[in-house]
Amino acid sequence: MKFRIYKESKYEFLTTNFIAYVSFSITLIPSLIISCTSYGLIYPFKILAAIGFILVIGFNFFRIAQRERHAKIRGTFLGYLCFFKDKISINNLIIELNEIQKIKIEATDYIGKNNDYLSKYDYNGSLSNGLDNKVILYLKNGQNQYIRFEQRKKNDILLLKDILVEYYKQNKLSDIKLIEALNLTDYDEIQEFRKHYC
Repeated sequence: MKFRIYKESKYEFLTTNFIAYVSFSITLIPSLIISCTSYGLIYPFKILAAIGFILVIGFNFFRIAQRERHAKIRGTFLGYLCFFKDKISINNLIIELNEIQKIKIEATDYIGKNNDYLSKYDYNGSLSNGLDNKVILYLKNGQNQYIRFEQRKKNDILLLKDILVEYYKQNKLSDIKLIEALNLTDYDEIQEFRKHYC
């Protein structure tokens, strides 16, 4: 199984969130400051406050209308991340398992995951692109490899169960990190898994 490697752009900041929050700041903050320092709003600041409140309402309608929209991808894909029992391939870089001290895997995000808990103050779209998954390789030479990757379906990482168990047997993953990587949360399921593999 291979996963697409994702690199987020550091320079792309012009998002719907950015536009919304800058608009709110420009219109509402000066009005609030003036209203707190004087006995009433001066006419131009009343207009600014009214525009700010209209923007807040407008952006909230926009957020509700775009509820089933995927967030914009703000970065690029840079090849593939592949897991093997004796090595890990990061695009063209092969890292042998014996060169790795420790592996950490977080794979809870997938395409279409509803991030509704974010969407109250998020105008970029509440459906995930599956790009918030990470692998960190702590190498014996002191260097670290940090890789973000795309998971297309929920629990695609489970297809690597045998490989991840092999990493555990080679002391590259702790039992807790193995259980986290496989997204096991039910107590009975975790105990059953430990009985067979740990």
